[in-house]
Amino acid sequence: MHRAVLSACVVTSASSLMSPVRTRLLLASNFVDPYTFWHCLDSQRSCFDAPSNAETPVNLLYVPTASLWLDPDSTSTRSLGQRRQRARASLKKNMQAIVASLSDRSSSAVSSVTESSMVSQPNPADNRVIEPIWLDVGDPAVDAAAVKDAVAGADCVYVEGGNTFWLAHHMRRTSFRDALLAACSTSVLPDGRTGVSQGKDPLYIGINAGAIVAGKSISPALWKG
Repeated sequence: MHRAVLSACVVTSASSLMSPVRTRLLLASNFVDPYTFWHCLDSQRSCFDAPSNAETPVNLLYVPTASLWLDPDSTSTRSLGQRRQRARASLKKNMQAIVASLSDRSSSAVSSVTESSMVSQPNPADNRVIEPIWLDVGDPAVDAAAVKDAVAGADCVYVEGGNTFWLAHHMRRTSFRDALLAACSTSVLPDGRTGVSQGKDPLYIGINAGAIVAGKSISPALWKG
């Protein structure tokens, strides 16, 4: 299994997702383990405390857009429509695999991260189910209003990796960044107190391209080596 470099934090800064706000971020190159996920999701409470309603599902908004970019210079003999259909089908399977992985609280799931000081043992009473919601901001039928509603109702926004520039373009087109700022961030007042977010204050998970677009610049997408 490939190990990713993870960054889980509450940040006050002036970047694309924080200006000036407090945002919960979990950024990775290719993998997020379930124990880190639940720890960060519940970072505003004591780690792994039983939720107020264990029957309430966790709405995970899955944004596959970066992985749906199709190379115009591809030598594939399939039509553009066929390639797009196959890519969507593959990513929907990937979405379900991610949900299954994040839902796994078995002892084997934590074996690769037990050395991390941020990981605690799970609360057995926490049996929340993850409900995935598909949102491709690159879909022409998806507009800013649809994006705002989807993000506002999410407990977690999971932005998949792929082509950073394709993702950034459609984030601008659909005002996805504005929706994230409104829902994922808690404003920081001059005296240090926090204000109220306009959504559920969800955890933002960025994988590869999804991590890059959370920063001040997408220039790291140009780095080689």
